[in-house]
Amino acid sequence: MLAALLGAACGGRANYSAHHDATGGTGFEEIPANGGASERDPEIGGESNAGTSSGGASNGGRTSTGTAGEAGASGECRPGDLKCGSWRTCELEFSSLSDLEFKPKASCGNESGVSAMRLASDRLDGVNANFELIASPTPNIMIAGSSPSVASVSLFGLPPDTLRAVGSTFQATDATTAEAKFLRRGSGGRTFVIGTTDGNLFSQSNGTQDVFVVASSASDLQTLWTTQFGSEKSEWVHGAVALPSGGLAAVGTSGPPSNAASKRMLWLLDRSGALTSRELKFADAKAVAAGLDVDAMGNLYLVTTPDSTLLRLSGAGDVQSVVLTGQALECTDCQRLAVTPVGATYLLGTATAPNGKDELRLSRRGADGKLGWTVELREDLRVASLFTRSENVIVVGTLNEENGTAVLFELDRTGAPIRQLRFASNVSVLSASRADNGRIDVLLRSSSYPSESALVELAQ
Repeated sequence: MLAALLGAACGGRANYSAHHDATGGTGFEEIPANGGASERDPEIGGESNAGTSSGGASNGGRTSTGTAGEAGASGECRPGDLKCGSWRTCELEFSSLSDLEFKPKASCGNESGVSAMRLASDRLDGVNANFELIASPTPNIMIAGSSPSVASVSLFGLPPDTLRAVGSTFQATDATTAEAKFLRRGSGGRTFVIGTTDGNLFSQSNGTQDVFVVASSASDLQTLWTTQFGSEKSEWVHGAVALPSGGLAAVGTSGPPSNAASKRMLWLLDRSGALTSRELKFADAKAVAAGLDVDAMGNLYLVTTPDSTLLRLSGAGDVQSVVLTGQALECTDCQRLAVTPVGATYLLGTATAPNGKDELRLSRRGADGKLGWTVELREDLRVASLFTRSENVIVVGTLNEENGTAVLFELDRTGAPIRQLRFASNVSVLSASRADNGRIDVLLRSSSYPSESALVELAQ
């Protein structure tokens, strides 16, 4: 495992510019690589902490104690800004999966680097797959991807020793594409890969494009069940989440998403793969789902785009409440959603500022729907993954500077920075996931190895 990086928690209000350190920072301490309390599924948000956000956060460009848009007390410094705040810096070094003595580890000190394992697909399964999805159940890290040369989907697991990979490749017949869209970790070590295909992957194609699901066990890397479903129209999937019950929920459209006449769908699959379909009715007929998550009680949270609306649904798909809509949200075009165990929501998306400029914003609302805070992020930040750790939110992505800088930062429930880490340059982050012990697993692609993925393990 890689060396652990964890910053001391900041209490109350956060002031990024007060701790300027662009070369490494001093707010981080090493802990054992196996450290950290056992956490729940990152799609569910980690262990529950009672209560919801209270008080304000001053994190840079924006601050709020319930009203978005107030001026930040700490100047122009914003979360994810490499020019300020306490950052820990690591340099990336690549090794090959064929190096049997290799095991990723690094201390991330002044003279140390982060090791990344190159995932050459021909060594994993013989298919030229581009692995772009990751989930981190125990004990194995699951990776999934699609092949650019043949219509197939691969799902493989890397054990803790990282010396071998075991899994399956599923090839479609009479198809031009089979694309893996989401990889989600569920309860009991289950993983689900969800995607679309225009051919026969697991059954006869029902229309122009179907949805497929593969359920696999992380303990023995065996396929549990597969399914393919659709209608005479083309099916599109826009979000998915593993449920506390052991099943899966996914949202999409039956028909092209751009067509207001297309049905907006919720698909529920139980532990055995039995399917229940529900049509969703949105106030805006043109709206489509942009994000889906679940709390510890099994309630579903859904955000639509454009002119976003945040909804809460029961586990059966019944709309319980319309939390907020339109201009009441901090992002009028919300793109990502993450939910804590108690039902607090983090939203990431864009909104037009009074000066006419589009801003990338991250906001938190408590379980009661009240705004806790909102911050403006750097406009050149491309977020690959957004998920919760207990009541905190973790952002992993790429800054489009110096040909790409991989970054991770974590904010607590008040918006204060817990840790800020930059761990690679000249790369593009594909996806990230949190393991039970708090370790963050990241898939990325280096400009030096554009045809291969790389695995980076960042312990809590």
